[in-house]
Amino acid sequence: MVLAHRYSPTTRARGHGAAAACALRASVARLVLAGTATLLAQAPLASQSFEDVLVAEPTLELQETPDHLVASPNLLPDPRGGFIYWDRLAAEARLYSETGEFKAAFGREGEGPGEFRWLVAAVRLSGGDIATVDRDGRIGRWTANGDSLLYDFSSGLAGVAGMVSLPGDRVGISTPLRVPSPDAAFADVPLLHVVDLASRSVVRTRGRARVPSKWATVLVTVAPPPPLRVGEDVYVGSPVFDSIWTIPPAGDQTGGGVRSTRLEANAEVPSLDDGRRAVLSWIGGASYLGRFVAVADGGWLVEVWGQDETRAVTRSLVRLSAGFERLWEVDGTPRLLASSPDRQRIYFWDPDGFQPNQILVRSLALGH
Repeated sequence: MVLAHRYSPTTRARGHGAAAACALRASVARLVLAGTATLLAQAPLASQSFEDVLVAEPTLELQETPDHLVASPNLLPDPRGGFIYWDRLAAEARLYSETGEFKAAFGREGEGPGEFRWLVAAVRLSGGDIATVDRDGRIGRWTANGDSLLYDFSSGLAGVAGMVSLPGDRVGISTPLRVPSPDAAFADVPLLHVVDLASRSVVRTRGRARVPSKWATVLVTVAPPPPLRVGEDVYVGSPVFDSIWTIPPAGDQTGGGVRSTRLEANAEVPSLDDGRRAVLSWIGGASYLGRFVAVADGGWLVEVWGQDETRAVTRSLVRLSAGFERLWEVDGTPRLLASSPDRQRIYFWDPDGFQPNQILVRSLALGH
């Protein structure tokens, strides 16, 4: 049975905290970015609507029960079919079929084993089990159908923003970019923490951005978008430096290992010892990079959060080529969730929609 219901705007607003993040992003830009990086000018793009550039597919309606309502949905296609779902406000993870049929739920609110204070992600591991992670870095390992918690442990990581499954019974975890007060000229800032589930420990950090010490007075806590795995590579984004790094997770090196299809360098912005990054230079100082997904032609869809002249939170969707060149931008779009395994379909959620359990499914319009 599908239950139609509403959640108040106040409840939904707790899901992203975008206004505070925008204000912090703007202050960081004024403090450290304004004098260090020049944003590239770009001609205004032609005005388009969400319907112009994305084709509506049948809506995915997630089945609800009285005990399992949809409040703040996040989902990923499950490699075994259907979807893996997690909900911070409902404090649980779920499994859904490809048609949205409810299959299982696991976890609950709390601080004990198998409980969540702030559920951040749920992923299918390479061996078939499911891993969950809380914002405070607590990782849980569940059986393949979610009916039993195998174990959980603290990774020691704080402010977790997202997680991806990696080969070899490992996961990659992203945390907010923090600029410490370094004694040397540069400070190493990790981009992705690799956690080995067998040893229950962080075994390496992939990619270390070298941050100039003159930025040490700024503590940056804007949460990055969730990391994204595409093939064997993991993409991590920085909402502070408007960049996307590509990190091959294989190998034993403790730093570097980063490559990108668009190469821009500036000595004043964080760089990597043996790699480069895609610089999204069209994002202004009062806006910041949100979630991004890969699409079928090798390109990308990227969320950009900001504020308008009334300080209201804004959200736009930007289409990028494989080389991270901007092709079009649409304002006022639903929240971006994920893309399908074949990257042909993109999943969105409208936080202002009448039925929160409806996931909007779209494909790219021909020629876009």
